[in-house]
Amino acid sequence: MIKIIGIFIALGLVIWVLRRWARRHGAIEEHVEDIKKDIETWGNPSAGCSTCSSSTCCSSGCSTPTPKKKEVVYYDDEELDRFARRTSTDYTPEEVEEFREILTTLYPQEVNAWLKSLEQRFINLPIALQEEAHQLIESAKELQR
Repeated sequence: MIKIIGIFIALGLVIWVLRRWARRHGAIEEHVEDIKKDIETWGNPSAGCSTCSSSTCCSSGCSTPTPKKKEVVYYDDEELDRFARRTSTDYTPEEVEEFREILTTLYPQEVNAWLKSLEQRFINLPIALQEEAHQLIESAKELQR
């Protein structure tokens, strides 16, 4: 009887691991396609010039300025780039700890800029750390007073 229970537990664990892997693999493929589409249209003059080029009133020609990329500031956290486009609730406890290690090494006045850096890189802060980050930002505001 114990062997049968053990087999069911092992089978359940294998199914759980496979489903988790498949879900992440599928999500990564979706995001790769989105990124490819964004890259193809990035700075494309025809994307913003539907009527200008055919209009006689447009004397300067039709050109869309190339968007300027803001320089991303890293806080010795380049390894977090692998979490780009993942939802805030889709982190394992070990991955949350990676974020926490970086968060706890920052000065309170750096936390807001770090969060902006994560946003520029399409990295969502784990839900478990959002309150902690908010408290650090509030403490930095109090220190400035």
